[in-house]
Amino acid sequence: MRRTALACVLFAIATTAACGDPGAGTGDDDVAPDAAAAPDAAPDGWETLIAADWTLPPGEGYFCMRKTVTEDVWVKAFHGTVPLGSHHSVLTIGDPTVADGLTPCDAGTNQPAMIYGNAVGTNDVVMPDGVAIKVPAGKQLLLNMHLYNTQPSMDLSGTSAVQVQRLPADQIASVTEAEIVLMGPVSFDIPTGDHDVVGGCTMTGDAHLFTVNPHMHRLGVHAKVVAKRAAGDVVMHDGAYAFDDQRFYPFDPIEVHQGDKVEITCSYHNDTGASVPFGDSTDEEMCFASTYRYPALGGSFGPVCPF
Repeated sequence: MRRTALACVLFAIATTAACGDPGAGTGDDDVAPDAAAAPDAAPDGWETLIAADWTLPPGEGYFCMRKTVTEDVWVKAFHGTVPLGSHHSVLTIGDPTVADGLTPCDAGTNQPAMIYGNAVGTNDVVMPDGVAIKVPAGKQLLLNMHLYNTQPSMDLSGTSAVQVQRLPADQIASVTEAEIVLMGPVSFDIPTGDHDVVGGCTMTGDAHLFTVNPHMHRLGVHAKVVAKRAAGDVVMHDGAYAFDDQRFYPFDPIEVHQGDKVEITCSYHNDTGASVPFGDSTDEEMCFASTYRYPALGGSFGPVCPF
């Protein structure tokens, strides 16, 4: 998998505007944004995990904000502040690499483990009771922000942030750690006309699945995600797909066991007149079921499970 494709795959966990197309441009007129376009404040009961103030000249760019964590944080819910000009943000975590702070970067600048992602319109991610994402003390958060400024000459400024709700202290002793897994194939071509791509992820241990985010690009029209279990199949999601209306779909936890598989079927309508390959561009395609599960099992391909 190409480096930039992997960066977009990581973003697939939580998008409303997908890779390659700015979902929140500033418009073509050289007019300063007004107050209505400002990022929303942190909701009551939430705290800011990481935030970055940025300024972008006309055009496209990436900024990376790094922050080393000084205490263990058990996250039970994620919320994103997505300002005007945002395409998407990806939050990853790992060992400290460079000094904390804001730097220019590119799509491939990420830590090994993803914990959250957002774009314009992304809904909150909420864990089941007693389940949380662990952000360990001493690790470094990296918020990779893909930004667009479509104004002809004026700079655009904003604040991108991730807010969290913590697991109550009295629940930490019995908490179960969750993780994100991006389930689906990483190599395919879509011929002209109507075509389905089928892929999935085989469980390497026992777990519970509790929310899914189907991810395709502009040719996608329908997504079906099924837990193929020895105990019986369970449909996790089955519905129409729209590139500009992607979201998380939570459901009651589904128990799966080692050897069970999550299968995703992506349906496409290819009216381009040519075959379309897998890739990170809007003019290419993906087929993923980005899924939260617990307990965390890890994997040979980091957060991606392509088989």
